[in-house]
Amino acid sequence: MIIEHEKEKALVAKLLQFEEAVKSVAREGQPHLMCSYLFELAGLFSSFYEACPILLSEGHTRQSRLRMAALTAKTIKQGLALLGINTLERM
Repeated sequence: MIIEHEKEKALVAKLLQFEEAVKSVAREGQPHLMCSYLFELAGLFSSFYEACPILLSEGHTRQSRLRMAALTAKTIKQGLALLGINTLERM
């Protein structure tokens, strides 16, 4: 992955915290911790999407940003599934 912009760095850092968020929920038995994590992740993705245009970028940068978007979607879907919330495939 190519991580150059501050918003990319913030998003990747938050994605890397997913495992710890899952462990915290399991250890503490407090599902609101996952809700908070997912809310923060969604906010960081929104900032990333606004600051780092995916479709206007080219080559490796575009591929990297597409992977970050896909990983964010997968992480949010997995986090919501752990909370017992189903997600839509498309909107």
